[in-house]
Amino acid sequence: MIILQYISVAEREEKKIYSLSEYGSKLGVSSITLKQLREAGFESLNEIILYNPNELSLKTGISEERANLIIRRARRIVKCKRIYTAFELKTYGRKFFTTGCKALDQLFGGGIELKALTEFVGEFGCGKTQICHQLCVTVQLPRESGGLEAKAVFIDTEGTFSYERIENIANRFGISPEFVLKNIYVVRAITVSELEDIVESELISILRDNVKLIAVDSLIALYRAELKGLENLAFRQQKINYLLDWLKRFAEDYELAVVYTNQVVQAVSGFIVYKAPAGGNIVAHAGTYRVFLHKRKDCIEAEIFDSPRHPKVSCVFAVTNEGVVDVEEKKKKRK
Repeated sequence: MIILQYISVAEREEKKIYSLSEYGSKLGVSSITLKQLREAGFESLNEIILYNPNELSLKTGISEERANLIIRRARRIVKCKRIYTAFELKTYGRKFFTTGCKALDQLFGGGIELKALTEFVGEFGCGKTQICHQLCVTVQLPRESGGLEAKAVFIDTEGTFSYERIENIANRFGISPEFVLKNIYVVRAITVSELEDIVESELISILRDNVKLIAVDSLIALYRAELKGLENLAFRQQKINYLLDWLKRFAEDYELAVVYTNQVVQAVSGFIVYKAPAGGNIVAHAGTYRVFLHKRKDCIEAEIFDSPRHPKVSCVFAVTNEGVVDVEEKKKKRK
């Protein structure tokens, strides 16, 4: 059995953290303002630049004009690079971690990509939740096994999280189930306002702890349940867009992967009735990679139907008691 041990912050390759205690004086604000920032939960300038002036003002009680000034000065100190040449981007390359299933890794061209949003769409029973559980384990694997030796956050909006499934998957990969469970943060949100408050205000303190995966199961369930009817459609779409915007910020600034599941709805085109992803254009434009899961006779088909770098390709996998596996692996175990 593999016993993992996380490397220290000093040993990890990560960007510099500009702590508020060390660099706060360089913001050019009073000690009272610095106290307001600390009391609001900020520990670094890196966290401050995640917010826009209006959000920072609401969170701290500082005027929006002063909040704008603080954010601008923090950006200059942090020197957050946003402009690259295409050659620089190619040199930096893409970072992935394994899904634990060869077919899915090949489909994505390496596994789940960091700094990207990956959406799994499908009807019930097609493996969406199982994939999220497995990724919470594989992100913890040693680097030589395709993992990141990191932690995961599982945002559960439907009551689907199962520690038993995590234990089964951990055993399959030869990792201590207890160790794996201790390194998954489970967030149980039951209303839209609670979900948004957790993501905007509480998640940052968790992400400091070497988190490299945020899994949301499911993205849209609470919004569809609470904000029903056409009269709430525009408001609902704005709220979903705001949540996705925060997830994008986390993915970029914490260099982590965001994976979320989505439900399907019936759509009509002429005389044809078909299943389409829920969430409309807001969700359609947000994800980096969108994967449709289809139930087949003895397996699940995963089809990339929206990607900036993949053709429309598909693969098949199976769901077993030990998680998501290649179809060949399932056949071998039957024998």
